[in-house]
Amino acid sequence: MTFYPRVELLISELDDRNVPMAIVTAGHLDQLESSVPEAFLKHFNAVMTVDQFSRGKPDPESYLKGAPALGLPPTECIAVENAPMGIQSAKRANSYCISICSTVDSDVLNEADEVIDRFEDLRISTIFGQILA
Repeated sequence: MTFYPRVELLISELDDRNVPMAIVTAGHLDQLESSVPEAFLKHFNAVMTVDQFSRGKPDPESYLKGAPALGLPPTECIAVENAPMGIQSAKRANSYCISICSTVDSDVLNEADEVIDRFEDLRISTIFGQILA
């Protein structure tokens, strides 16, 4: 698997700073485990897959279950999404949402609180800048 530039470094840095993180995905656990290295998944406090939800995105259930897995309310979580249904799910859970134009253009991701062009731009986003300061 090839990650987007600097994703592994950012996740490792957040983990080193003890920032609670979860993967909340519409994918199945077996797909995730077969495509993402175990060493990378170990950086996350929780891995939530569609197998654990009765309703998929854009329903907020995935984020409403993911937040407590981190010991946080959804209002204190930052969702990083690259699809309109994921953004809708995060916003319906009252989470802050950053969208990344990795798969679609920014004009369909504008419901997010912030829109950035590339994963490596997370470091300079408003909210991540505060966390990494």
